[in-house]
Amino acid sequence: MMEKLYVDIEKKLSSFTLKVKLFTDSITGVLGYSGAGKSMTLKCIAGIEAPDRGVIKLGERVLFDSENRINLEPQKRRVGYLFQDYALFPNMTVRDNIMVGLKHNGDNLGLSKKKLEKKLDNSIKEYLERYKLSEYENSYPGELSGGQKQRVAIIRMLAAKPECILLDEPFSALDEGLKWRLENELKVTLRETATPVIYVSHSRDEVYRICDKIGCIVDGRMDSVMDRDEFFQNPGTRDAAVLSGCKNISEAEIMEDGLILARDWQVKLRLNSEDLKAEAYNNIRYVGIRAHDFKTEGASDTVFQIDKSKSVISEDMFEWSLELYPEGCKAPIVWKIPKRKNGNTYEKSSEVLKRLPDKLYVSENDIMLLSK
Repeated sequence: MMEKLYVDIEKKLSSFTLKVKLFTDSITGVLGYSGAGKSMTLKCIAGIEAPDRGVIKLGERVLFDSENRINLEPQKRRVGYLFQDYALFPNMTVRDNIMVGLKHNGDNLGLSKKKLEKKLDNSIKEYLERYKLSEYENSYPGELSGGQKQRVAIIRMLAAKPECILLDEPFSALDEGLKWRLENELKVTLRETATPVIYVSHSRDEVYRICDKIGCIVDGRMDSVMDRDEFFQNPGTRDAAVLSGCKNISEAEIMEDGLILARDWQVKLRLNSEDLKAEAYNNIRYVGIRAHDFKTEGASDTVFQIDKSKSVISEDMFEWSLELYPEGCKAPIVWKIPKRKNGNTYEKSSEVLKRLPDKLYVSENDIMLLSK
């Protein structure tokens, strides 16, 4: 049965006080701006840094408790930590680096020297074969590629049989082609370990593909974790919406008859009946609309009348990004549409601008209600 990780800590930093509340038994992604406190949170869980106050528990084991003066050493926490730079020992071979992890494996206690050596040899062989590193057993980290280093670091971490895994932007140093392959490998590995995982990243796409739950840290504060789909469909706050990739956010004013005025666009949006009944309705300060959610037909209450003379277009590999201005408004909306292909070539930007509609619509279900 998977252990549950419970974190409720505070730590005073130079520019803010880190406040994190987290309770999970799954693969949980943590998004946040640079310097928001993501890495510090991992260091506190791992025991590298000590919070000023609070509690960290893994299952029934207390790793940290300020009130009862409990602060287990990192080696006793049974927490696996994969650093951004992988932190391999440069003067040790691949085999020796993996051996470091194996020697911290509590399952090896009580074995005779002969049985222990045999078990360690077999374990190393199995790990190297699985991660396609057999030919690099006696190589040093400086002789490995970035992907190979990451595999060795993952093996070393897993070899210690951690009861919780912490990943700090594990793909930040890899190129896109390699990242895709290793990401799929890591996803399988994490599910097999059946331990709570905290996956810190600045990439919402990585987090979406790998994690079951998602939370975000803003100015050192994290107090809610949501199911992955809920986070992207209804992030709840303006900052969470930005971190989730929402391109269109406007200040909002509640009006009568179930309408909200998007002030930045001077457009009235109609809400569905369920949103009107929700507790969050009275806390609405912003509305968000994803760039892919605009439609070319819909209800008259959700219309964006477009001033096509101000349209700006930019090209991505497989889609167009259009910056459009509602009539009489200075603030743009962003609309993303797939490219159309004419034979073997894609249409030109001038052709896209010619076929722009006069109006865009938004479904009631695609309007995100956001607090501060």
